[in-house]
Amino acid sequence: MTLGVGCVVTLYIYGCLDWVRSLLDWVRNLWKWFLHPVSLPVWALFLICIFAVGAPVLISALMRRSKNLPESSRETRPPQRPHPLQYTQDTIFNVFWRWSYTGNTIETPEAFCPVVNCRCRLDIILDYERDTSRLGFVVPVSASCPHCNFRQNFEWPEDELRRRVSVEIERLINTGQFQARLRAQSNGNS
Repeated sequence: MTLGVGCVVTLYIYGCLDWVRSLLDWVRNLWKWFLHPVSLPVWALFLICIFAVGAPVLISALMRRSKNLPESSRETRPPQRPHPLQYTQDTIFNVFWRWSYTGNTIETPEAFCPVVNCRCRLDIILDYERDTSRLGFVVPVSASCPHCNFRQNFEWPEDELRRRVSVEIERLINTGQFQARLRAQSNGNS
C-alpha cells in the first residue's frame, strides 16, 4: 500500500500523471467553492434552518399518525371489479352450471343439481314422452339428478340447450350482471 502511494506521489512530483494533478485541482477548487463567503439575509438563513430541521420531523410525525388511524378512516382503494374469466358457475334456467374458458371462449357447460346439499352431476336424457313433433326431429331433453330426483324439463335438444346456456353466460358477462352474481355467490359461501 505504501509502495503504491509512494509511486503515485513520485509520479506526481515528476509530472507523469497529469490526471492526478487535474483531479487534485478539481478537489481544491471544490473546497474553495464550499468555503466561499456568501451574504444572505438573516431571515433566509433562518428559513433554511427551519426547513432543514422541520421537514424530516413533520414527515415522520405524519407517517406515525397515518399508522395509528383506524382502518375505516384510512383512504381505501375501490374494490377490484371481478374479471369475466372468474365467472365459472351459476344457476341458469333453474339448473346449476359450471364451465371453463379456452382463451375467451366458453367451454361446454356442465349441468349439476341446483339443490345445495346435492350438487350431483345431472343426466341429460332425451325425453321422448314430451316430443311434440312426434316426428323425432326435435326431441326435447330433461336434466335429471340420479341422487335426489330433481328434474328440469327443456324444450330443446341437448346441443341447443348447451348453446343457449353459453349465450346466456355471454349475455350476463356483456351486460356486467355477472359481477352481482359473483358477489352473491361469494356472500353465500361466506
